[in-house]
Amino acid sequence: GNRVAWFGSGRFDSCGNYLEFCTLRIEYWWLEWYNFSIKLREGKCKMKLDFSKHLEAQDMIWIIENEKGMSATEAVKCSVNEKIYHSIMDVKWASIALSLWGHDDPERKWETLENPIVEIDFNDNQLYLIEKVRKKENVNIITAIIYFLLFTMDSMGYHI
Repeated sequence: GNRVAWFGSGRFDSCGNYLEFCTLRIEYWWLEWYNFSIKLREGKCKMKLDFSKHLEAQDMIWIIENEKGMSATEAVKCSVNEKIYHSIMDVKWASIALSLWGHDDPERKWETLENPIVEIDFNDNQLYLIEKVRKKENVNIITAIIYFLLFTMDSMGYHI
């Protein structure tokens, strides 16, 4: 079906998933907001996420990349899944855990990405999961995605 975007006060409808935006209906668009952009075309949703101001996210992505032999794009995309979604939804302390990332080894230097801008094609289910977390935690989209990275780190045995 058609993808619909609404600009104005904050709603975006893609495949039944509300992701943040309100009042102009178009099928192909770019949006720059909260350090990311979304491009919809031919049934695909591509997000361009800028993690340059999110050093904890860069560190987590770097770890996933290196431990699993993935690219940054693959590391972020594989983190957004049902298992991690349920882990996030089952707790009430995701924001606290994010603010404490790295507290178990305060002397460790966080890793950074060579290119902190990551472009990802999320599928409809992943968009739905991101939106559910965004609403529950009352955060923007990039922070919701960082929660998925954080709980992926937990599933890999890292202390959060």
